[in-house]
Amino acid sequence: MFIHWGVYSIPAAGEWVMNKRNINYLEYKKYAQQFNPTEFDAQAIVLAAKNAGMKYITITTRHHDGFAMWHSESSDWDVDDASPYDKDIIKEMATACKQHDIKLFFYYSHLDWSHTDYFPRGRTGKGTGRPEIGDFRRYSDYMLGQLSELLNGDYGDVAGVWFDGWWDHHDDVDWRLRETYDLIHQLQPSALVGNNHHRAPFPGEDFQMFERDLPGGKKFGATGEISDALPLETCDTINGNWGFSKTDTGYKSKKQLIHYLLNTAHNNANLLLNVGPKPDGALTDGSLKALQGMGEWMQAHGNTIYGTRGSYLPKLSFGKMTTRKSTDPDQADIMYLHVTNFPEDGIISLPGMPNLKVRKAWSLANNSKRSITWKHDTLNTHFDISDIPVDPIDTIIVVEHDTWEPIKLPAMPALEFKTAPKPGLHYKLHEGVCNVVKEIMNKPVIASGVTETISLAPSTLRNDFGLNFSGYLQVPKTGSYTFSLTSDDGSSLTIDGRPCINHDGLHGASEKSFTTDIAEGWHTIEVSYFDAGGGSALELSWQSKDMPKQSIPASALAH
Repeated sequence: MFIHWGVYSIPAAGEWVMNKRNINYLEYKKYAQQFNPTEFDAQAIVLAAKNAGMKYITITTRHHDGFAMWHSESSDWDVDDASPYDKDIIKEMATACKQHDIKLFFYYSHLDWSHTDYFPRGRTGKGTGRPEIGDFRRYSDYMLGQLSELLNGDYGDVAGVWFDGWWDHHDDVDWRLRETYDLIHQLQPSALVGNNHHRAPFPGEDFQMFERDLPGGKKFGATGEISDALPLETCDTINGNWGFSKTDTGYKSKKQLIHYLLNTAHNNANLLLNVGPKPDGALTDGSLKALQGMGEWMQAHGNTIYGTRGSYLPKLSFGKMTTRKSTDPDQADIMYLHVTNFPEDGIISLPGMPNLKVRKAWSLANNSKRSITWKHDTLNTHFDISDIPVDPIDTIIVVEHDTWEPIKLPAMPALEFKTAPKPGLHYKLHEGVCNVVKEIMNKPVIASGVTETISLAPSTLRNDFGLNFSGYLQVPKTGSYTFSLTSDDGSSLTIDGRPCINHDGLHGASEKSFTTDIAEGWHTIEVSYFDAGGGSALELSWQSKDMPKQSIPASALAH
């Protein structure tokens, strides 16, 4: 659980209200005189988190307005001196967390819209009326003093510190990060340090977080770099704002939250889900309802999340995957297949895993252990779940298997040309009824030519036709690429003569993916597609560690 709470709950317009409304820092401090959260119950909040299946809580000890939610000896801009409330909120939370075996992390903002020594000013907080003078070194000493107060043992064992606001200045001031991190590890040796700077982890950091994004995402100016060595965490809100807003009633549904949890776990990360208590300290009804829904699902299916690791495959057309490796060589490894997009034909496939040695597979639907059959082909392992009841949120399939290692195919080498190929792909438009891809080539060709992209654009027919595209694909950089083929109905992808994706048969719009190492330069490519009536769709996209998922552009295709 993430908790954003402070004086900003009084104007009830989110945690950035001071900056968004350019409130003078002296006027803003008057809100603290109204901050008297008589309904705050640390025990109730901690139990709400625990009952929701959460294992740790991260609370804002101070946010960007600089207000300290504990009795700070370094400042009178704190809950003890500036407000009528007479309890140390952080102390109350620490006591309740310890009692209920919940780990406690402290959020602490680097930036401060109220402190006059926060100078030079950063990207935000420029309209809060502070004099254009200050001493940043003195300000950083102040931060170190406050962190010492929080970590000196008065609040017990602290599981970690969650920093935010580095991005307000980036590298144009000396944040003294290494000194700060060393202080934390000296005072709390077991504490984990993370920083929401949207960069690859800096030295001294122990986990990497992603704000409103999955690992590798590039929101908020993030580089998209993922640490291979550190734990990962995604944070997001139950509704829209982090801090309480009286107009924010857009709470995510139980289904949305569970799917977000699955997506996070699929990507090998924890989910830190935020609530913003009301000015009186109580959680909103919408938050409590959402937490209750999460708890119900976790009570039944938490074993498919707790202690698992991410998916072996980056993209699955049917949903998500979590995995659990056995420490006993005689015991099976387990993968949990979370089917959130139930296929029309009842077949779910693991692309690129034809060598998966399955011991047994079963469904958790209706608390049963109904056995499931499987089969292999040259590219995939397929599971038949056609007779399994569909869960509206997540149909879970459990697969016990021997330890799996990916087939390491040799990297596809690039072609060499004496002259550069011409833009666009050759295409042929076939007319006739098809039920499988291979039947396309037996149908008469009614048009041919060159087209810029792989799409339905060359077709003049609405139903019962096929398209074949051939030419060259230019890979921008040597590495591992995931190709995703979406179609309605059947389709296939071949690169350098190697069958990569077999998305055959009659089906609605759906996607299949394939990951391979491939060298920089030109490669042969062929895509075949047929439409048998009803809807129609065709798109080929790619992604890599350095490139987000996108349709293959015309600039990468030639003949």
